[in-house]
Amino acid sequence: MDEKSKTKSKEANKTLEGRKDRIKRKFSKWFSDPYNKGFFWILILAAVLRIIVFQITKNQGLWWDEAGYLAYAKQVAFGWDWTIMWNPHKPVLFSWLMAPIYKFGIGEIGVRIFILLMSIAAVWLVYLTAKEFFDKKIALFSSFLMSVFWVHLFFTGRLLVELPSTTLFLASLYFFARGYIKKENPKFIWWFGISFALAFLMRVSYGILIIPFILYFFMEEKMKVFKNKNLWITLLLIVLIISPMIIWLFANYQENPIGTFLGIGKNVAPELGRLTTGMHVKGIWPSFADLLYVLQPILLIIFIIGALLYFADILLGFDLIFKKDNPEIRKRLFILILILIQLIAFGWFRAYIEQRDKMPIIIFLFAIAGFGLFKIRDYIAKEKQNILKFLNIIILLLVLFIGYGQMHFVLNSGESGTMSVKTSASSSYNLLKEIGLWMNGYSAKGAVIISAALPEMQYYTEREVHPFDAWDYGVPKTENESKADMQSIKTEFIEVHDPNSIPEIAPGWAFSYIPENNETFIPVMAWFSDAAKTKAVAVIYQVQH
Repeated sequence: MDEKSKTKSKEANKTLEGRKDRIKRKFSKWFSDPYNKGFFWILILAAVLRIIVFQITKNQGLWWDEAGYLAYAKQVAFGWDWTIMWNPHKPVLFSWLMAPIYKFGIGEIGVRIFILLMSIAAVWLVYLTAKEFFDKKIALFSSFLMSVFWVHLFFTGRLLVELPSTTLFLASLYFFARGYIKKENPKFIWWFGISFALAFLMRVSYGILIIPFILYFFMEEKMKVFKNKNLWITLLLIVLIISPMIIWLFANYQENPIGTFLGIGKNVAPELGRLTTGMHVKGIWPSFADLLYVLQPILLIIFIIGALLYFADILLGFDLIFKKDNPEIRKRLFILILILIQLIAFGWFRAYIEQRDKMPIIIFLFAIAGFGLFKIRDYIAKEKQNILKFLNIIILLLVLFIGYGQMHFVLNSGESGTMSVKTSASSSYNLLKEIGLWMNGYSAKGAVIISAALPEMQYYTEREVHPFDAWDYGVPKTENESKADMQSIKTEFIEVHDPNSIPEIAPGWAFSYIPENNETFIPVMAWFSDAAKTKAVAVIYQVQH
């Protein structure tokens, strides 16, 4: 090596060492803050708990909605030329994002890793966002509760849109706080728009949550909001990001694309939802009452106390909302409107109450509970300074107790509560997975399958699948029409289940009609609930024409 090369090598080494030193100094400075150090261990806890959930659920069978999203992802990846049963009310981002994972042969485990990473990222974003809206101690409190939050842990094991959409919505809140409330870099407003648009494309019902942001813009600037260049740029970014879905709607639902998407007019998919334990009611009051199930009793009481303290200033200073020097009241009103819109809108419009719907507002439920706890502590300590350490210990023990309750509720074996990760991982959907994989290996590529578990069979068999009663994916046909279709369609396999074994079962008439026509429907495989093989829970019939 000549002298010139040696000199360049030394300079490169110096540059590299300088970069390493800067990174070390930044990490050292970050860890010197006790709040950051505490959050680091909370993030470790969040990762460990989510990896445990990942390990428990990585081989579980898919629910109807999970299979629907991922069957469509496979269709995009592999170009299947048969119809996927798709509810047009659902946005397509999740399926489009997952398609390359299947295309490159990574498969379902790659989707589960994606959900795992998004789940951990949500805990990180709760800390960052709560720090911007409140302070570091409340951020620490909120992020710990998010790390052990039973709903979030449960859906870490589910391949659905609620968890990644929540992560994206948290990002939008963070950028909104920094860019608009705190007036830092205006480009944060652009990132708010990007994050919110992606959250909308991930789960369209989050679109209604734009209302509190719009109201805040008007509270802050009144009619001058129309002159804000960065808000116009943000709007443009939102339109550009959601435009592929608009184009997709016009391409696939040409008669009434927007009406189909919104559920207005013709060509609207039939209601496919079903009522299950814990999800049998709807309405505004049940939506509020569901907070008891979501937060659990102790945390709900703390939240109510915190809410009374936190929102009292809105009533006391309502006339100050539009005053330029009172941003704190506007911020509190924004949080209140966001919480109320979520509880009211999702209670009113949803087919039934579900705990996962609370995830976009959970950061503020936790933060307000923390606000109340620390306000009470500070008030008592103000009178008696010598008991501050004792009060901190009491708060720590209380938070750990609440955290343990949240973890136990979801990681137990199902004795208490219906949302156990372990119970869910060993559910009857695993039988659907086994059936589907068997048919994938047994049937020819061009086989057609009739099954009530439509998306699950599409996903696992990778074959064209039809339902029993709705061949045109519209209004269900009569029993006689359906029987005629079963005889005439070039079908190779029929799958039926015992009504007590699997949620997606064949209609009642099929259980008598198929055995009565035993020359046409030949059993080729069965699954049994007993060792003697006398009680079949699922049977596969091959059709003989």
